[in-house]
Amino acid sequence: MGMESKVITITPDMARDMLAKNMKNNRRLNHETVKRYARIMKAGGWNLTHQGIAFDDKGELIDGQHRLEALVAANVPVTMMVTYNVEHSDGEAFTIDVGARRTTQNIIQISGITDNLYKYMSPYIGTYIRLKARLGCGKAEPAEIISYIDRHYDALSEAYEVIGKSMAGGGKKYGSKLHTIMCVAIISAVYRGEDKEGLKKFVRVYCMNEVENCERYNARHALNIREYVRGHKQNAETLQRCECAIYAFIHDQAQIRICDRYPYQPALDA
Repeated sequence: MGMESKVITITPDMARDMLAKNMKNNRRLNHETVKRYARIMKAGGWNLTHQGIAFDDKGELIDGQHRLEALVAANVPVTMMVTYNVEHSDGEAFTIDVGARRTTQNIIQISGITDNLYKYMSPYIGTYIRLKARLGCGKAEPAEIISYIDRHYDALSEAYEVIGKSMAGGGKKYGSKLHTIMCVAIISAVYRGEDKEGLKKFVRVYCMNEVENCERYNARHALNIREYVRGHKQNAETLQRCECAIYAFIHDQAQIRICDRYPYQPALDA
């Protein structure tokens, strides 16, 4: 019998039965991947594609263990392509999942999305989800990032106006850039309702040392945090310091006191 593919709605019980046939030498399970897939499935964002579950000609599961484990964890039925009778011999190298992983930008291009908001903001939203919306969740999947932008389009349009249009090319001219972690902090500030003109001024000071006409603000916070970001990892602590620096800049605070003066900043829902 030749290879055959079917579209099947797999229930959690069916997934458990399929996993019981997992090949003994399958790759080690990545639990973070399972968690990411499960979140997408629970949110209803798992779309049917040509990729799915595969069994070889001996009835063993050779592809799809992460999808099936995620389906069990999400406890929801999911429609997938299931392929049977994939021929291979013992010791033969698989050609499954050996291609280059598609980036979020690749997915946006393939999907035909032309809106620059998605193209420009997707790297920052991936970091926002990881460090702000779901601290410690691991890397966000492309589908999660696109779905997040869909749900928060209006708020992120305001952030895009600040991040994408503030420098007007000046960042390249002066050799400074708006680091990803700072872009995430600006998204948080937009969501908090900070003055957009103040945020734009912060960007220009941060990127171009534009300290002229800065009487309303405390420019040194933008300059100091830039040096801090350059020398530290882009983690949750650095993000908190960036948020505090923006707050201190706009409100002309003489000193940043994370616990006493900076208001708790919730994230947009994940």
